[in-house]
This record gives sequence, structure tokens and C-alpha cells, in this order.
Amino acid sequence: MKKILFVASEAVPFIKTGGLADVVGSLPKYFDKKKYDVRVMIPKYVCMKNGRISLFIRLIFIWI
Repeated sequence: MKKILFVASEAVPFIKTGGLADVVGSLPKYFDKKKYDVRVMIPKYVCMKNGRISLFIRLIFIWI
């Protein structure tokens, strides 16, 4: 299994200021989950809602 890590300053649905967020938020979904372990890493900005982050962290733990 190949591992891919996307590191970006923004990603939909957490924080969006431009087109990068759309790409980082949607592109990982198109990789074959049987062949690729794809993860996204973004900074935790003060303006981000904690509810979304908690949900995202729970989804990561379920997925791993």
C-alpha cells in the first residue's frame, strides 16, 4: 500500500480562502482506498470550529 500525505494551508470543509481548499478537500477521495493510504494535514487555526475538527478526528480513528 502506498502512502500519500497532502499538507496544505487550507481544505474544505474546515477552512477555505481560495481554490487550493477545493482541491485538497476533494482530490484524496478519488484515490483507490485499497491501493493508497491518503491523509490530509492542515494547521488548526483559531477561527476553525471545534465541532468539525472533533468529527474529523473521530473519522480518522475509525478509518485507521
